[in-house]
Amino acid sequence: MLSLGRNRFCDAFTLRVAPHPSSQSHRGDQRFRSGAAVASPSRGSRRLRLVRRDLRELRYFPVDEESPVAPLSAYGADKHACELHARVAGAIHGVLTVGLRFFNLYGPRQDPSSPYLGVISIFADRLLRGEPVEIFGDGEQARDFTFINDAVCALRRAMRAASTSAFVFNVCTGKATSVRSLAQTLAEVCGTELVVHRRPARCSQVRISIGDPERLGFTARTTLSEGLAITLNCLKRMVGSARVSQLEA
Repeated sequence: MLSLGRNRFCDAFTLRVAPHPSSQSHRGDQRFRSGAAVASPSRGSRRLRLVRRDLRELRYFPVDEESPVAPLSAYGADKHACELHARVAGAIHGVLTVGLRFFNLYGPRQDPSSPYLGVISIFADRLLRGEPVEIFGDGEQARDFTFINDAVCALRRAMRAASTSAFVFNVCTGKATSVRSLAQTLAEVCGTELVVHRRPARCSQVRISIGDPERLGFTARTTLSEGLAITLNCLKRMVGSARVSQLEA
């Protein structure tokens, strides 16, 4: 049985074959591998002081499944815990599982109103409305954007690897795309001029998140331009339908 976790555009779930279906979540988030946050009380205050332990000497890209795991958030810790639960379920109860770490999934039928909306939908929505695109920092943050059709192919391949060993696989392209380059490509697909509003960099923002798909033996076949064109066409229809509904209301 296949179940979805609570994530951006189905960007995290685990296939659990038998005997007990259960949902888990894990996404290929570089925060898992770039450091750890420790909360401790400051002297003379009840406030918590966050201390970052830098693991830059352990970083390498693209990130494979053996990259050091060091969650920087409760969300990241929960996702890693799901993988540990799968291992226990396999070792103690004989449950067959396979964990999948998705890297920046996108594609048609994404909900433009979702609070977990990804950067592609945000940029596309602004471009279709003729509004400027906001980019935080220098725009050179790199991401591994994976089209949903390719992710489904990876899912089907991963199902054959379900076992009590709770193997974990990246679902990604292994190719880096900067946020600035993404915005430019989207504007070209939209046939509109790109207008960028620069915003200060977010201190908690992950700089690089690129996965290595080699372990699963999966190769993404959809180019970024092809996937963006399909996604934009769908968003155009969704925006048009929403406007019609507003007029009829």
